Amino acid sequence: MKKVVLAKPRISHDDAIAKYKPKVEAVLKSFCARKNISYPPKHLYLVGLKEEKELRIYAIDKDDETDIAKAKLLHSYDILAASGEAGPKLKQGDWQVPEGFYKIDSFNPNSLYHLSLRVNYPNKEDKEHAENEKRTKLGGDIMIHGSNASVGCLAMGDDAIEEIYVLVSDVGRENVDVILAPCNLAKTNSKIKMSEQPGWLAPLYKRLSDVLQKLS
Repeated sequence: MKKVVLAKPRISHDDAIAKYKPKVEAVLKSFCARKNISYPPKHLYLVGLKEEKELRIYAIDKDDETDIAKAKLLHSYDILAASGEAGPKLKQGDWQVPEGFYKIDSFNPNSLYHLSLRVNYPNKEDKEHAENEKRTKLGGDIMIHGSNASVGCLAMGDDAIEEIYVLVSDVGRENVDVILAPCNLAKTNSKIKMSEQPGWLAPLYKRLSDVLQKLS
């Protein structure tokens, strides 16, 4: 008899929120309560530090202006896996985690890695650099997801991604900024050899450093 392989059931984003929010909502509210921030916050900054293997979640309260200097650290998660090394993502297949300033452009409740948030790489800046340098095939599908394996993405583990996924949904993905850096440039310099990198990388690192200073 031929074996029948059943497809994995597909669920909607709303279904995923209904499933996971009751599990994680108390934890998320406790993060906010410790910092005197109402839930859900007004704005989030997801800061991925590649060398430290850390994803920091900063939030701004509803009563505050959208000023990054007012953001408070809600929680830090360990990044369980992220391929590549310091330096930007330049092409498909380089296994690099991007570096720069991004947004969340979609939710994937049916990810092969439990749940995932899609980062909008390549963004406008990435595309402009590539056009100037005659680069094509920039790659894409950069995710913040569950599980503990990754190729160019940030693998957070299933429990962590459930919290992050629900938090981003409650805040609204349009109110979330993603900042990806080679390391905490507010405290240390990257070990990367800048002479081997494109000329636009040093100014980008300066901008990243300035923002990370405001968050420290």
